[in-house]
Amino acid sequence: MDAAAPLVVIIEDDEFSAFLFREALTSHGYAVRISDGGEADVPALMALQPAALLVDLHLGEADGLQLLRRLRSVRSLRQVPAAVITGDYFTDARVSRELELLGIEMHLKPLWDDELLRVVAGLVKRPPHVMPSTAADDPPGDGPGGTRRAHH
Repeated sequence: MDAAAPLVVIIEDDEFSAFLFREALTSHGYAVRISDGGEADVPALMALQPAALLVDLHLGEADGLQLLRRLRSVRSLRQVPAAVITGDYFTDARVSRELELLGIEMHLKPLWDDELLRVVAGLVKRPPHVMPSTAADDPPGDGPGGTRRAHH
């Protein structure tokens, strides 16, 4: 992968979804790092300098929102554009409001390749999010025959 390729960190506990995300993004010039969001990955994630974060809201051993709070507490990750990708169609108002405060977009699964690429391109081009001072402290589309691939 080109050293100048934007790095997208995908935090997804479903291996098949992570594989599909990686395939779609790497085939369009992005560098990708996959994590299942487990506690063992957190220090490595905090050391990265990604262009964008894609995070599943419901992870196996972790809560995606809680993980995002931790990542947003790291100065170098505070302004990295991020999106939650979730199959949870019934997200409550509290979660939606917190995502908004954290500057995190929410997109519903399944995502088709063209939607995934549009989301990531928008994140990579988006200006950095400025965190409110109270929110964190320092320490390819339809082709012939209509073939589309969804990411769950």
